[in-house]
Amino acid sequence: MMAMASVFSGVFVYYVRTGGTTALYFDFEAHGILYTLVSTALYFVVVDMGLYWAHRIFHRKFLYRTIHHIHHRWVTPTAFTASAMHPIEMITFQVISFSPIMFFPMHPAGVVGVLLYQHFVSLIDHSGIRFHSVLPWQAPAAFHDDHHIYFHVNFSQNMALWDRIFGTWRRRDESYGEGRFVNEQGALSPLMDYGRKAVAERSAARMNRRPKRHIRTVAGAQASPVPGTPGD
Repeated sequence: MMAMASVFSGVFVYYVRTGGTTALYFDFEAHGILYTLVSTALYFVVVDMGLYWAHRIFHRKFLYRTIHHIHHRWVTPTAFTASAMHPIEMITFQVISFSPIMFFPMHPAGVVGVLLYQHFVSLIDHSGIRFHSVLPWQAPAAFHDDHHIYFHVNFSQNMALWDRIFGTWRRRDESYGEGRFVNEQGALSPLMDYGRKAVAERSAARMNRRPKRHIRTVAGAQASPVPGTPGD
């Protein structure tokens, strides 16, 4: 999928550089620095909301079972999971990312910056690490981890705000599963907390629930002492 995305992006860049029609401008003085900064921020928000809705639509029963389930084969994701998806899904996300610059004046620096930021966050979100951004709008990695564990919740790519607004934020005491879609879920229990302390406490609780390892011995052989016990 990375090769496919690279080819798609390369063809688009070639189209732009050979005089293809877009709304891109290459001179900051054409619209000014302030416009460039504001348009970049708006581009990020619009694309992020578009990705939220595309992701959520791919979780509708038919599309999930025929397309998006490929991405969810990894319940415990890795960085490689970020690009593990159906070709139709990859093309959809690419079209959403590039469509705005066909209609609204944008500087390429802003577009490239947003796309690199989104890709970096996607890799972090699928790396299985505990990560909180200093950016107030950015959901922590645990937020997307829960998407892979509970399936039809937490669809946001960057701004968790969309899940809060549209009612798809994971809730406590709610029953989730791969076969229980959004329209089958309730909305009465309180929202999960993804603050640093709450995420750390849940991680510690999961570690404590893991079964302790026992030393297996061969019949007649003396068991080795366990490190940290008397006799060590």
